Amino acid sequence: YLFSCLFFYDVNAFPAKGTTKNPIGKQKQPLYIMYREDNRFLTDSVWSYFVFFIYLCMDMTVETHPLQPFLPENGHILFLGSFPPPRERWSMDFFYPNWINDFWRIMGLIFHDDAQHFVVPGEKRFDEARIKEFASAQGLAFFDTAYRVCRLQDNASDAHLQILEPSSVARLLSPMPQCHTIVTTGGKASEELLMQLQQHSESPVSLPAIGDCVRLQAFGRELCWWRMPSTSRAYPLSLAKKADYYRRLFP
Repeated sequence: YLFSCLFFYDVNAFPAKGTTKNPIGKQKQPLYIMYREDNRFLTDSVWSYFVFFIYLCMDMTVETHPLQPFLPENGHILFLGSFPPPRERWSMDFFYPNWINDFWRIMGLIFHDDAQHFVVPGEKRFDEARIKEFASAQGLAFFDTAYRVCRLQDNASDAHLQILEPSSVARLLSPMPQCHTIVTTGGKASEELLMQLQQHSESPVSLPAIGDCVRLQAFGRELCWWRMPSTSRAYPLSLAKKADYYRRLFP
């Protein structure tokens, strides 16, 4: 692990070799785009494969994102987390599936004044059908900043998540022309998005304060990036106060 970390700093993406089916579109094309468009491409590609090989040899858990991006045609807000928790922690097959993650309780408070609105009555799971209907109606899009990761410990903590291949935010935005708002819902997601924006923004970009936004021009459009507190209960803030932060997205 220490040996691989010596090289990991130089990895900015983990590009797929050749072509593969794009989970966002229907045509076959390279799955993800390198951040850098200069002569570092080959160097970073080689290091990416090298690091991936080391992780495989060490029998560490390498995971590919298990969900397809949720990108409604009317999407105008893109929520980006880091990566889903281990499957055994899921209570539905959709984003923020962990029963002890409060994202959908926050949405319930904001839109229905009821933290349990998206909870199946009498059960410890979220109502996936109701959530998808709600997200489509509201134009809320979802994915994560990481497409392939190494989970250093068998838990949902971002602190033990090593990103091997980031998602391409440009590709996520492409099918949603009305989307001008990106929301990151945690520290690792914010750090990863910042790296992409620094490569694609027309002006310098800095990390916004929690609960605040920065406006910029990137990916061929005007964007407002909101950095929100994590909805994980590990983040030391009450549900009501987190909801107050997230209400800023829906004036």
